[in-house]
Amino acid sequence: ATTGRAEVAVSLKDLAFSPARQLVSKGTKVTWTNNDAVPHFVNTDPHPDHNYLSTLNSVELLPGQSYSYTFTDAGEWPYHCSLHFPQGMVASAIVR
Repeated sequence: ATTGRAEVAVSLKDLAFSPARQLVSKGTKVTWTNNDAVPHFVNTDPHPDHNYLSTLNSVELLPGQSYSYTFTDAGEWPYHCSLHFPQGMVASAIVR
């Protein structure tokens, strides 16, 4: 759990989010960084609509690029990489 922190990080590496589930507090800024050799996205569920939390949708992240989002509402917010969804690149943020 990373509750109580103002900012937390998620790594995109080996076609996975690390950590894949993260417990954070409302107001936490999460930054996803592409540490892989291929592009990735951070897209809200469901695939391919991406409308569960419509403000949680990045542009294509090339290797070395980052995307940040501040969670303001409590709940469980599932997300995925739309390029690698078939390979199981899924995760979620649990906000309290």
